[in-house]
Amino acid sequence: MEKKPDRRIKKSKDSIRRALLELMADKKMSEITISELAKTANITRKTFYQHYSIVNDVLDDIEKDIHDRMDVLLNKFNFGNDSFKPYPFFLSANKALEDDIDFYSAMIETGAYTFFIHEIKCKLKEPIIETAKSRGYKDNDKLQYAAEYTSSGIIAVYLHWFESGKKISLKELAEMAEEFIIKGIKNILK
Repeated sequence: MEKKPDRRIKKSKDSIRRALLELMADKKMSEITISELAKTANITRKTFYQHYSIVNDVLDDIEKDIHDRMDVLLNKFNFGNDSFKPYPFFLSANKALEDDIDFYSAMIETGAYTFFIHEIKCKLKEPIIETAKSRGYKDNDKLQYAAEYTSSGIIAVYLHWFESGKKISLKELAEMAEEFIIKGIKNILK
């Protein structure tokens, strides 16, 4: 049986992560000190050192968490399957967001998300490229553009949702995203 993490540890780490995002909105990573991070997180330096050694460890931890979540999400779907439907994919992405919506909201509000966009895009592009290559697609340049276009669009839809104040439900967002992918812009503008 999988052991659940101690809630106090999670709370401390969440405070540290949010504090880092807050500080990153105004400073370069290299300018952020452990003392100021601990103060912003409303913890002691000792508490910080119980979880991390240096400030960059916090960023590495955030990045690892995002990678792990992306891996779980992407491994659930076979993009090469002819019966692949985008809607269930987006519902799963929504579930991952909902599990830590406050953290992702803080990331967007502070503008600290730009650091992670490249990593997320790379993760999203991998299955697109692998699927096309497994089907014998040979034009690698065109494939790279197609994968960039698709992954950037997915990210942009979610960023817009956050930045516009989450005016629609995540379910509605998933429905729209599926429509964009299946029908394309030409059919939507009719």
